[in-house]
Amino acid sequence: MADEPPAKRHKALADSLVRYYDNITADGHTHQHNGDQIFQGTVYMGSSDGRTMLRKEIEERLQSLLDSLSFEQMDARSLTIETSVRAYFFLWLRGKAGAGKSTLMRYIQDEHLQNKNENEHVFSYFFHARGEDLEKSQVGMFRSLIHQMLQQEPWRLAALDPRRTAQSRQGWNINSLQDFFRALVLKTASGPLTYYIDALDECPEHEVIDMLKYFENLCDDCVEKSRGVSICLSSRHYPGVDIKYRESLTLEKQAGHADDITKYIERHLEIPSRKVKNELAGQMKQKAQGVFFWVVLVIPLLLKAYREGPIPHVREVPRKMPHELTELLKEIMIRGSTSRYLVPLLQWLLFSSRPLKRAELYYAVRSTESSPIGDVDCEDIVDTQMMNSFILEASKGLVEFTKGKQARAQFIHESVRTYFAVEGLASQLNIRDPTKLMGCSHAQLSRCCENYLMTHVQPRFHAPATPPKARSTEGRALLRKTVSDFSFMEYAVQGVLVHADKAQASGEPQSLFVQKFDFDTRASMSNSIEERNYRQFSQTASTAYMLAMNGCSDLLGFGFAGGV
Repeated sequence: MADEPPAKRHKALADSLVRYYDNITADGHTHQHNGDQIFQGTVYMGSSDGRTMLRKEIEERLQSLLDSLSFEQMDARSLTIETSVRAYFFLWLRGKAGAGKSTLMRYIQDEHLQNKNENEHVFSYFFHARGEDLEKSQVGMFRSLIHQMLQQEPWRLAALDPRRTAQSRQGWNINSLQDFFRALVLKTASGPLTYYIDALDECPEHEVIDMLKYFENLCDDCVEKSRGVSICLSSRHYPGVDIKYRESLTLEKQAGHADDITKYIERHLEIPSRKVKNELAGQMKQKAQGVFFWVVLVIPLLLKAYREGPIPHVREVPRKMPHELTELLKEIMIRGSTSRYLVPLLQWLLFSSRPLKRAELYYAVRSTESSPIGDVDCEDIVDTQMMNSFILEASKGLVEFTKGKQARAQFIHESVRTYFAVEGLASQLNIRDPTKLMGCSHAQLSRCCENYLMTHVQPRFHAPATPPKARSTEGRALLRKTVSDFSFMEYAVQGVLVHADKAQASGEPQSLFVQKFDFDTRASMSNSIEERNYRQFSQTASTAYMLAMNGCSDLLGFGFAGGV
């Protein structure tokens, strides 16, 4: 059912409800709804026109509610992960960073989906610290879980509850989501429910504590109502909180976990000599100490050493590699040559306002220098393979892209992001003060945005003398063409000011930037990609007004000081 196209699922729901009302009419009843029922003011008499109107209203209301719950990167984490006891409500899987918890959770979920009974229901959420705010919050989790449930029987009818429709218009908050989720679990008759919730440590700790308390109370209610609910959690060995009704296991202590590491090495360590391969595999398993990701990082180094030879040198690689992930990442940073684009790439991954798409990251990093990017990097020449190769080389293989239609850049593992955020980037820049690191990084990102706009976009961009209204047909056409022609422009137009404002807030002076920046050209570019009429700038808009409209409170004083 989950693999059906949304339109097909919505039509199936509408048809089933129409049949329900047909049965009522056949029994000689007229179904006049009041405020406590599903359709306020709708009268259905079983006619053909009535069926059509009812079906359309059902589909529109369901789609509206689902749209209010969904968000773009809702499934990004689970899609990126490679597949590889009833007395308790909770099974809590704990393990070291990089031990393979997410991979195991994805595997268990997939196996459960393939082998579940017809009346069982399986749902999941994978927290994602490298993603956008919703991806690492309990608001995002509940929105995703409810979204999944509403697309399955027997919860589809709940999507038409007027209270939920009204809430979707007002916007969802944690209280309304928890109330909705509780109602779906307790008030709808269904078979056993299982929820897989991965990477609790990638959600803020205070939210985890609140979430676990909520689940404890929910399970108490499930006991009273004899509802079959199981929740499988995974996290590192923190957060240091506990929960009732749970069984726990430590991943790196499980015998089968060592077997999985052995299988991974066998599959990916492509060395013809069986003797050498077995020797290296033994060293790696001993050094990894149950950390799957350690093996993932070291195998490419071994294969490179094997290609370069000789064999004694290859044997030394695992022996010299530190077993702690942090020390291993330090070793990777100093091995081989380092691209001049490594530091700006790290800064974009750590300090961008949102995760960047492939083309956005490519042009963001390529705009580090103030010189024109050049014809070789024109948008109609550079393809996906070229961008992937550039980013792979610049990042030393530590950056990947999420799967799905809107692929976004991220570090290949949360432990990599943590290392660079805590010490790795500061070490590359020889900076000890975290505040200074943030300030200089945001200033660098602002310069990249300015370079892209002024050296890549401006020579090729021809804005109409009088910009069309954003909501007009001409305005929408201009937006589509501009975004298509300039992949990074939409982010850069906002980012050039937003990052300068954050740099100023972090103690990196930006007065000279405000004095020299071409606000008129920036306003013209902004108007061409704006989706809302009221946010378009007039020709007389002041610098202070533009800064205020973009929420740049720390730069605003410079706008007034300049008298504009």
